[in-house]
Amino acid sequence: SRIVSGKYFIDDDDAAIVSEGLAKRLGLALNDTLVLLGQGYQGNNAAGKFFPAALFSTDALCLTNAHSAKRMFRLC
Repeated sequence: SRIVSGKYFIDDDDAAIVSEGLAKRLGLALNDTLVLLGQGYQGNNAAGKFFPAALFSTDALCLTNAHSAKRMFRLC
């Protein structure tokens, strides 16, 4: 894996590092808005708004391919 654009470390808690594959699939560019939704402890909803500060390339399909990620985490 390697950073292909943006900055790896920045002093901002709202920054995220995103794979090129996921950014392409979601139509994300650096400094766009990325909203993540999830479920926290005891079923509480969790949400956060972030921005991609860096994009990285990787050969790991589980980080670039949604189908592989679902299988990896048994979400399907």
